[in-house]
Amino acid sequence: MPILLPLREVVIEGTYGAWVTGTISAKIPMSEARDVDVVDLGMTLCGLLAADNGDFGDLEDDCRNVEACLDEPPPDAAWDCAADGNLPDTATDCGPAWTLLACFEARPVEAVF
Repeated sequence: MPILLPLREVVIEGTYGAWVTGTISAKIPMSEARDVDVVDLGMTLCGLLAADNGDFGDLEDDCRNVEACLDEPPPDAAWDCAADGNLPDTATDCGPAWTLLACFEARPVEAVF
């Protein structure tokens, strides 16, 4: 099942010639990642990025500890904010976010029908 990533502040840079190479950078807001269900993995995109997915299939408990780390001690006393999760590393106008960086390389082909 395809997943639509909630990307903000997208930048595409590259060089064009016989090959097209470059990078794509963007930010994925935590608040919007909570709304993206990765059904096959039983978690939300937020739970996947944060490594805080709670119980399998229970999408409501994803990112619970990471959200708490941003404001107060997490509800799970066994959760260590510095070691157990991947806290958002940047921010957008939507709040805390993760950085996405991808590299690509492609070349044109001629289609013959």
